[in-house]
Amino acid sequence: MGADRPYCEVVTVKRSTRVRRAGPDDAALLGRLNAVVQQVHHEVLPDRFKSPDAVAAGVFFAAQLVRAEVVAFIAEQDGEAVGYALAEELRGPDSAFTFARSTLYLHHLAVLDAARHRGIGRLLMATVDEEARRRGVEETGLDYWLFNSPARGFFGSLGYVPYSERARRAVAPGLGDQQ
Repeated sequence: MGADRPYCEVVTVKRSTRVRRAGPDDAALLGRLNAVVQQVHHEVLPDRFKSPDAVAAGVFFAAQLVRAEVVAFIAEQDGEAVGYALAEELRGPDSAFTFARSTLYLHHLAVLDAARHRGIGRLLMATVDEEARRRGVEETGLDYWLFNSPARGFFGSLGYVPYSERARRAVAPGLGDQQ
Protein backbone atom coordinates (compact mmCIF):
# COMPACT_ATOMS: atom_id res chain seq x y z
CA MET A 1 0.00 0.00 0.00
CA GLY A 2 1.18 3.51 -0.68
CA ALA A 3 2.33 5.69 2.20
CA ASP A 4 -0.60 8.09 1.77
CA ARG A 5 -3.23 5.41 1.22
CA PRO A 6 -4.98 4.22 4.39
CA TYR A 7 -5.37 0.51 5.06
CA CYS A 8 -8.94 1.00 6.04
CA GLU A 9 -11.22 3.98 5.97
CA VAL A 10 -14.74 4.46 7.30
CA VAL A 11 -16.72 7.62 6.76
CA THR A 12 -19.89 8.21 8.77
CA VAL A 13 -22.23 11.18 8.76
CA LYS A 14 -20.35 13.00 11.53
CA ARG A 15 -16.87 11.48 11.63
CA SER A 16 -14.23 10.16 9.29
CA THR A 17 -12.01 7.39 10.65
CA ARG A 18 -9.00 5.95 8.92
CA VAL A 19 -6.27 3.52 9.91
CA ARG A 20 -2.80 3.97 8.50
CA ARG A 21 0.49 2.16 8.87
CA ALA A 22 2.80 3.87 11.33
CA GLY A 23 6.32 4.74 10.30
CA PRO A 24 9.46 5.71 12.24
CA ASP A 25 8.31 9.34 12.29
CA ASP A 26 5.30 8.25 14.37
CA ALA A 27 7.34 6.94 17.32
CA ALA A 28 6.70 9.98 19.55
CA LEU A 29 2.97 9.94 18.70
CA LEU A 30 2.76 6.24 19.60
CA GLY A 31 4.59 7.03 22.83
CA ARG A 32 1.87 9.53 23.73
CA LEU A 33 -1.00 7.24 22.69
CA ASN A 34 0.50 4.44 24.79
CA ALA A 35 -0.16 6.36 28.03
CA VAL A 36 -3.82 5.32 28.12
CA VAL A 37 -3.08 1.60 28.30
CA GLN A 38 0.13 1.97 30.32
CA GLN A 39 -1.72 3.91 33.03
CA VAL A 40 -4.33 1.17 33.42
CA HIS A 41 -1.64 -1.46 33.87
CA HIS A 42 0.38 0.73 36.24
CA GLU A 43 -2.65 1.42 38.46
CA VAL A 44 -3.42 -2.27 38.89
CA LEU A 45 0.13 -3.67 39.07
CA PRO A 46 2.44 -0.80 40.10
CA ASP A 47 5.15 -3.26 41.17
CA ARG A 48 5.33 -4.58 37.60
CA PHE A 49 4.33 -1.70 35.30
CA LYS A 50 6.00 1.70 35.26
CA SER A 51 4.09 4.98 35.10
CA PRO A 52 3.48 6.21 31.56
CA ASP A 53 6.53 7.93 30.10
CA ALA A 54 5.86 9.20 26.57
CA VAL A 55 9.54 9.89 25.89
CA ALA A 56 10.73 6.42 26.93
CA ALA A 57 7.83 4.81 25.08
CA GLY A 58 8.70 6.84 21.98
CA VAL A 59 12.27 5.51 22.11
CA PHE A 60 10.86 1.98 22.40
CA PHE A 61 8.57 2.49 19.39
CA ALA A 62 11.39 4.00 17.32
CA ALA A 63 13.44 0.84 17.86
CA GLN A 64 10.50 -1.43 17.05
CA LEU A 65 9.29 0.32 13.91
CA VAL A 66 12.53 -0.32 12.01
CA ARG A 67 12.15 -4.10 12.44
CA ALA A 68 10.59 -5.84 9.42
CA GLU A 69 8.61 -8.26 11.60
CA VAL A 70 6.94 -5.43 13.55
CA VAL A 71 4.01 -3.38 12.31
CA ALA A 72 2.01 -0.61 13.92
CA PHE A 73 -1.19 1.05 12.82
CA ILE A 74 -2.62 4.39 13.89
CA ALA A 75 -6.35 5.13 13.92
CA GLU A 76 -7.28 8.72 13.14
CA GLN A 77 -10.67 10.27 13.58
CA ASP A 78 -11.27 13.56 11.81
CA GLY A 79 -7.49 13.85 11.36
CA GLU A 80 -6.62 13.29 15.06
CA ALA A 81 -4.83 10.17 16.29
CA VAL A 82 -7.15 8.27 18.65
CA GLY A 83 -5.61 4.80 18.91
CA TYR A 84 -3.00 2.35 17.75
CA ALA A 85 -2.11 -1.32 17.43
CA LEU A 86 1.38 -2.83 17.58
CA ALA A 87 1.96 -6.37 16.34
CA GLU A 88 4.91 -8.64 15.61
CA GLU A 89 5.19 -11.55 13.20
CA LEU A 90 6.36 -14.63 15.07
CA ARG A 91 7.37 -17.84 13.34
CA GLY A 92 7.99 -20.98 15.33
CA PRO A 93 9.83 -23.87 13.67
CA ASP A 94 8.64 -27.44 13.55
CA SER A 95 10.08 -29.39 16.47
CA ALA A 96 9.79 -32.72 18.20
CA PHE A 97 6.95 -31.23 20.25
CA THR A 98 5.07 -28.69 18.13
CA PHE A 99 4.25 -28.03 14.51
CA ALA A 100 5.61 -24.98 12.71
CA ARG A 101 3.43 -21.96 13.38
CA SER A 102 3.13 -18.38 12.18
CA THR A 103 1.35 -15.74 14.20
CA LEU A 104 0.90 -11.99 13.94
CA TYR A 105 1.04 -11.30 17.67
CA LEU A 106 -0.70 -8.21 19.03
CA HIS A 107 1.43 -6.60 21.72
CA HIS A 108 -0.56 -3.37 22.18
CA LEU A 109 -4.03 -2.10 21.40
CA ALA A 110 -5.01 1.30 22.77
CA VAL A 111 -7.88 3.66 22.08
CA LEU A 112 -8.22 7.03 23.82
CA ASP A 113 -11.04 7.11 26.36
CA ALA A 114 -12.94 9.82 24.45
CA ALA A 115 -12.92 7.66 21.29
CA ARG A 116 -14.02 4.35 22.82
CA HIS A 117 -17.19 2.50 21.82
CA ARG A 118 -17.05 3.94 18.31
CA GLY A 119 -15.65 0.90 16.49
CA ILE A 120 -12.05 2.08 16.46
CA GLY A 121 -10.68 -0.97 18.28
CA ARG A 122 -12.55 -3.23 15.86
CA LEU A 123 -11.20 -1.26 12.91
CA LEU A 124 -7.64 -1.58 14.23
CA MET A 125 -8.09 -5.32 14.76
CA ALA A 126 -9.53 -5.76 11.26
CA THR A 127 -6.43 -4.01 9.97
CA VAL A 128 -4.18 -6.37 11.96
CA ASP A 129 -6.09 -9.33 10.44
CA GLU A 130 -5.64 -7.86 6.96
CA GLU A 131 -1.90 -7.49 7.59
CA ALA A 132 -1.70 -11.11 8.78
CA ARG A 133 -3.32 -12.29 5.55
CA ARG A 134 -1.01 -10.06 3.50
CA ARG A 135 2.01 -11.64 5.23
CA GLY A 136 0.67 -15.17 4.77
CA VAL A 137 0.44 -15.69 8.53
CA GLU A 138 -1.87 -18.43 9.87
CA GLU A 139 -3.33 -16.66 12.87
CA THR A 140 -3.37 -13.58 15.02
CA GLY A 141 -2.67 -13.96 18.71
CA LEU A 142 -2.62 -11.81 21.80
CA ASP A 143 -2.70 -11.90 25.56
CA TYR A 144 -4.34 -9.79 28.23
CA TRP A 145 -4.02 -9.60 31.98
CA LEU A 146 -6.69 -11.36 34.04
CA PHE A 147 -7.64 -8.05 35.69
CA ASN A 148 -8.53 -6.59 32.31
CA SER A 149 -12.08 -7.88 31.89
CA PRO A 150 -12.96 -5.21 29.27
CA ALA A 151 -10.13 -6.53 27.07
CA ARG A 152 -11.24 -10.13 27.61
CA GLY A 153 -14.80 -9.21 26.59
CA PHE A 154 -13.68 -7.17 23.59
CA PHE A 155 -11.33 -9.82 22.21
CA GLY A 156 -13.87 -12.56 22.93
CA SER A 157 -16.42 -10.64 20.85
CA LEU A 158 -13.94 -10.82 17.97
CA GLY A 159 -13.62 -14.59 18.26
CA TYR A 160 -10.43 -14.86 20.33
CA VAL A 161 -10.51 -17.94 22.53
CA PRO A 162 -8.25 -18.34 25.60
CA TYR A 163 -6.06 -21.43 25.29
CA SER A 164 -3.32 -21.06 27.91
CA GLU A 165 -2.79 -19.56 31.34
CA ARG A 166 0.43 -18.45 32.99
CA ALA A 167 1.16 -18.30 36.69
CA ARG A 168 3.90 -16.87 38.85
CA ARG A 169 5.04 -16.84 42.44
CA ALA A 170 7.69 -14.77 44.15
CA VAL A 171 10.68 -16.68 45.50
CA ALA A 172 12.66 -13.62 46.61
CA PRO A 173 10.14 -10.86 47.44
CA GLY A 174 11.48 -7.37 46.89
CA LEU A 175 14.54 -8.53 44.96
CA GLY A 176 13.36 -6.91 41.74
CA ASP A 177 11.96 -3.75 43.37
CA GLN A 178 13.35 -0.46 42.14
CA GLN A 179 14.63 2.00 44.73
